Amino acid sequence: MGRKGQPNNYMLGKSGVMRTISSASFSKKARYKFAKPGQKAPPKPAAKPTTVKKQIGGEKNGGTRIVQVKRMSKSYETQVCPHRLQTRKNRFRDHKRKLRASITPGTVLILVAGPYKGKHVVFLKQLGTGLLLISGPYILNGCPLRRINQRYVIATKTKLDISGVTIPKNINDVYFKKQRTKKTKPAEGEIFENKKEVR
Repeated sequence: MGRKGQPNNYMLGKSGVMRTISSASFSKKARYKFAKPGQKAPPKPAAKPTTVKKQIGGEKNGGTRIVQVKRMSKSYETQVCPHRLQTRKNRFRDHKRKLRASITPGTVLILVAGPYKGKHVVFLKQLGTGLLLISGPYILNGCPLRRINQRYVIATKTKLDISGVTIPKNINDVYFKKQRTKKTKPAEGEIFENKKEVR
């Protein structure tokens, strides 16, 4: 802050450089709160009523009663506990799965990332999570049946006819899910043995 009677923004010595830039001075003076010359401030919205008059039946009840629009809570927490944040309405499972127009079933793709980058693969179909189901096939270039994001592939103009190829129904995202081993308390002599979870 400058001294009394002096501006807050002043030149530093004889360098020609001001103490603060124009944007900082703009925010310090809060010029954005004031209307420009000839500009009228927008009208403030009318305040909503907090109470409302309600008709009450019965001869001994007075006929009308003033009640609050927003009722007060009946109980209050004695301790401030962390609450779980509200989840998004549009969950991942509800997202729209988009696919590039250049990628169609049978299109030959070039992988640009992963252990098989540089390989030419064939696009089979798009899975529920939006990932692409591709295959080398394995017998030709060693690339097995796997999933990949479409941002890591380059679509070519070469296209194969895969109308005669039938993809089993169980080939989905659950098929590629990693199996978790069930942890059990080891008995004597079974310290290094793990039993796999049976589905």
